Amino acid sequence: MNILFFTSMLAGLVTLSAYFPYIRAILKKETRPSFISWPIWALSLSLIFATSYSVGARLTLVLIFAGIIGNIIISILAWRYGEKTWTKLDIASIVVSIASLVVWFITNNALIALIMIVAIDTAGYFPTIQNILKNPRSENRTAWMLFGIGALFNMVTLLIAGDFKFGVVLFPLVYFFTVGITNIVLLLKR
Repeated sequence: MNILFFTSMLAGLVTLSAYFPYIRAILKKETRPSFISWPIWALSLSLIFATSYSVGARLTLVLIFAGIIGNIIISILAWRYGEKTWTKLDIASIVVSIASLVVWFITNNALIALIMIVAIDTAGYFPTIQNILKNPRSENRTAWMLFGIGALFNMVTLLIAGDFKFGVVLFPLVYFFTVGITNIVLLLKR
């Protein structure tokens, strides 16, 4: 079996598996996801998938596709069970998301669109991190750890492939760091 295929599939499977403890924790009311972050991530990951494909990414699309599926499921659950308090940070995240979409439609450029959409995705982390800071038990540590492991396998795939074009590495690198920061905040606040 090709090592790139293996690490790419492993990244996707680990990422997809992260949603199961998260879903269980939501249903048991142990986790209250931000109902702003998850829909932002579902939308942004769908757009990241399309623009990443347009700029030449292939191996990292497995993780992104797994994320799309999981984020849609969590978004639905977050509307019912999630943290529904709107803050200025939530509103700012929505504004950044809308602005990024407008720029994408105006430029009609896949790389510029990818940069802006990664900004949408990154903006989605702020409400979740704020939620963790207010209530550290509101997020599932096991799920976030698995997201981090999936991100690590995605980075390993890129390193082995040696494909370091900006458009190909942008999302995996930003995802690795934002999930890592989320994990660090979770560890420090518990």
